[in-house]
Order: sequence, then C-alpha cells, then structure tokens
Amino acid sequence: MFECMKKEGLKMNQYVLDLLIITNSKADELELATEILDETIRAKSKPSNLAFYTLLCGFARKSDIDYLCQIIETCKQKNIIMQEEGFIMILQALADSGHGQHIKRMEKVMHQYGFFMDDLSSKRLGRKVRVGGTDIGPFVAGELQNAAKQCAESMDVFSKTVESLLLKHGKGITERQFQLARVADCAIDIYAMVSILSRASRAVRLSLPSANQEVLMSQIWCKEASNRVQRNVHRIDSVAFNEHYRRMAVVAKTISERQGVAHQNPLEVN
Repeated sequence: MFECMKKEGLKMNQYVLDLLIITNSKADELELATEILDETIRAKSKPSNLAFYTLLCGFARKSDIDYLCQIIETCKQKNIIMQEEGFIMILQALADSGHGQHIKRMEKVMHQYGFFMDDLSSKRLGRKVRVGGTDIGPFVAGELQNAAKQCAESMDVFSKTVESLLLKHGKGITERQFQLARVADCAIDIYAMVSILSRASRAVRLSLPSANQEVLMSQIWCKEASNRVQRNVHRIDSVAFNEHYRRMAVVAKTISERQGVAHQNPLEVN
C-alpha cells in the first residue's frame, strides 16, 4: 500500500496515516492497522492518541490481551505514553465485547502508569459484563442458594437503576414520584428477601423444627419478590410506562389546581 502511494506521488502525512489506522482498526483489520502504525513509527512520526487507542480497542475486542499489553509496552519504549482516557476506552471495549474477565489484568497495567479506577467506575464495568456482582451465597444456607442468587440479582439491577435515575435527573428526582414509588417497592422487596433469608438460614443452622417450612417459605417469597423487582425496574425504564406516568401527572395537577375534578356531572347536574 505504501509503495503504491509512493509511486503515485502521494504524500504520507500524519492525517492520512491516522485515518488509515482508525478505519482499519474499526473494521477489525488489525494486522493492516498495526503495519501502518509500524510505518508511522519508522517514519519518525507519532500517531494521534485517538488512532493509537482505537487500534488497542480492536485488540481488546478480539480478546488478544497478551499482544495488546505487548504493544503498550513497545510504544512506551518509543515514547508513546498511554493516557487515562486510552485505558478507559480499552476497558469499555472489553466490557462491550463480553471479555470482562480481562478487566482486572488491564487495571494492573493501568496501575503501572499511575492510573487507578475508582470503586464506582469499577462496579459499573463489573455490572455491565456481569462480573464482580453481589454475592450473598456465603451467608445463606445451602438449601437457599438459588433464592440468594435471585436476591443478589435484584440488588444489582436495583443499584444500576437507582444510579441511572440519579445521573439522569439529579436533584429533580424528587419530582419523579411515580418512579420513586417503584424504587420504594423494589427496596421493600429486597429488604424483605434479605430478612427472610437470614431468618431461614438461622433456622437451618440451629436445626429448628420449623426449618423446612421456613426454607420453603423463603424460596417462594424470593421467587415472587424478585419477579416484582424485575417488573418494577422495567416500569421505571419503560418509555410506555413513563408516558403513562406523565399523563397521570397532568391529571393530578389539573385536579390540584381546580381543587376537585375538572369534568362535569354526566347528567350536567351540579
């Protein structure tokens, strides 16, 4: 390719090389993108951060972590230094492509450059790829492990939903009463699940006569409660339900302003 460009008298400026790296990386033509990067370095030029990070994200999507780390180290020796935004892009690419098992390794590479993910960012990525989620299994009796998993999944989806609401509405969340009612219902169900699991686990541990009955009741409750949590979370996020809540809010506001119903008696009798 470069020979053809030279024959045609085309100048290999930095913008062209960056564009070629980015385009081929996004198309998963990583071998060609790497060749262009090597050519750029041999020409004593330096790729843009965006081009470099896009190439690394391509290897992250392919789950080729060993080669990715090798490129980072080689480029470090060539005075091409990774910035925090580059690592975040790589971690996001790993999460989006379902290779969350490599996130911890990339975090260690980040540490070598002096960058550290805060707990909140780490948990967000963990939830996205379903690793590092809540696990209450060690605290629950063996017979209740499935119920404990249902409870833990409810905790994780609830946490993600509350975080999303706060990021979207900020202090304005106090005006979203219909959604907050669903949040409250979720919190009540999750609290009840944890309580009943704790009680039933104690009954099993102490071999109480009521242990079998309490285990059955816990399994039934956690199944139904987790289903309710999923339904309420869906209603919080659903466009259709939000439109329904908006209509309800308009009706409530009209009734409040008129201090009563806005319509006439069906027989038009006051």
